[in-house]
Amino acid sequence: EGEGLAYERAARYCESQRAEGDPVSVALLGCERREAEAAADALVRAGVRGIWNYTGELISPKGAAVINFNFTDALLSLCCEITAAGENGAGTANGQSPASTAAAEERETWESAVAAENRDSGDTRAMPENENAPETVGAGEEASERRRRSDE
Repeated sequence: EGEGLAYERAARYCESQRAEGDPVSVALLGCERREAEAAADALVRAGVRGIWNYTGELISPKGAAVINFNFTDALLSLCCEITAAGENGAGTANGQSPASTAAAEERETWESAVAAENRDSGDTRAMPENENAPETVGAGEEASERRRRSDE
């Protein structure tokens, strides 16, 4: 039972839970980048419907919602927030620091580039639209506000 890669063992666990009537619906994925897509596919086959991806590799398995979390982006955003807070006090008049706004704009630029690359390569597993994409740390309020305005 202890044989195989860690994600294979996790998938077997998810399968056994599903068989017992207590399915695992969400999984956190943390493995080597080169194994990320195979690990996600194994989890989806085992019944997982949502994956919080911490591998640093963009994945988009068919049949599951995915939040691709990037530690480097989050750390950079946090450092910008710390710097802005030290230079500007509590933030701007609307309560948001310039770093939060910059992080949100950077996130949008990055998502657009990835989506364009996926379209150009014919990849049918393109990133989800912005309203489903994860927020950059420190930029959640700005992204939520933009989504609210676009829905009006």
